[in-house]
Amino acid sequence: MKSISGYLTLIQAWVYEHFPTLCTNCCKMRPDYKEQLPRSIKWKTKRDKGLVIPFRQALDNITVDQVCWTPYVAHRDVRPLNEVSLYRGWIRWGSKMYAHLPDRVLRQYGHVQSIPLSPNDVTGHSTTLERMDVMFTQYAINVVDPDLVSNDPSACVDGYMDWFRMISHPYLIRRDPNPLVEGLTADATSLLRARQIVNTLLDKQYIAPNGIPLVNELMKLLTTEKGVEPSKRNKKKRRLR
Repeated sequence: MKSISGYLTLIQAWVYEHFPTLCTNCCKMRPDYKEQLPRSIKWKTKRDKGLVIPFRQALDNITVDQVCWTPYVAHRDVRPLNEVSLYRGWIRWGSKMYAHLPDRVLRQYGHVQSIPLSPNDVTGHSTTLERMDVMFTQYAINVVDPDLVSNDPSACVDGYMDWFRMISHPYLIRRDPNPLVEGLTADATSLLRARQIVNTLLDKQYIAPNGIPLVNELMKLLTTEKGVEPSKRNKKKRRLR
């Protein structure tokens, strides 16, 4: 947690709510908590016992059924979920601007999760504080899926999980080689990674400054043959002559 900036209490409380099976050893619920109180004081943390590795293993092995997608249902009588929560666009606090992208976490709103739009639809366009205020007052124009409510909190559209695995890093601990693919050559493995990078860039629709490291990695993969840099490979050929 030391490498994360910002107000950590909010993200800690979010983890406790959504991953109850992970938190049995790091926190417990206060018996005197009432829904009228601030949500973050519902939990009492325990002293750190050096459980980082077991925690990562548990997170890697968690299943969909072990995630509490909508933990605030009982809290809605105190703080209802307003439609404005599904507004997609810029929000601000004072002069601080943030991109609000609820289409990336629709299941937390009780909706069917679809493949989200590119964040560049919002972040790729400059705006002003005044324009942001106007957009927010007209939030109904930019509400995401207001009617696509699901009785199954973990529901998602076909193809979403394939997309998610392609663009995400679903495991914290490196997996053992898959017997089905351990016969792949270094070239084939590099091409698989190159395809993932290309798909990520295509999903973002254009190469932003923070996409340059991906481009550099792609170029290195495409110009490397069996793990040997082109310059080294040429020198080796000259020596053989």
